[in-house]
Amino acid sequence: MAYREEDRSELAAFKQHIEIAETLLGVNADLSEQLVSDTDDDGELRRARGETWGNLWEQLVQARTIVARLGRDVGPFDAERARAGNPYHVAAGMARIEEPMRVATRAAIDALRVAIPEVVIPVAAKTPTPADTGIPRRPAASHFRMTPMVWAQVGSFVAIVLVALARC
Repeated sequence: MAYREEDRSELAAFKQHIEIAETLLGVNADLSEQLVSDTDDDGELRRARGETWGNLWEQLVQARTIVARLGRDVGPFDAERARAGNPYHVAAGMARIEEPMRVATRAAIDALRVAIPEVVIPVAAKTPTPADTGIPRRPAASHFRMTPMVWAQVGSFVAIVLVALARC
């Protein structure tokens, strides 16, 4: 089937939206791993996670617009979007990301891919490392965390050692 020039540019834009969305999904998963718990007080990581979630859904909505403009079926995508919940509640901090939302988001991406099978997109984009995103990596929950109380204890220990050394 021959495509008009505008169809080709639409297909290229569709591919770009899907690739960006998949990359953001990987970044979002990495940020979620870095947050020790949903009660964690790391505002920068929470903000970044909310922003990536909102941005990935913006990419998917733009890809959906292209799919609809080309006359393809967007019903499966719409169903998965409804299952994923409102992405803007997450971006605004009014809801938290849960695994069923991630599964529905992955299914929404797959539904768009199925709607335009002639566009070949690598199955999974590389998940950027924290160095790629510019966001500092937090230690896992099993790692030691320096709280003010720990700093006070370390300071006390250092003072005791210094006093003991001064007496020698």
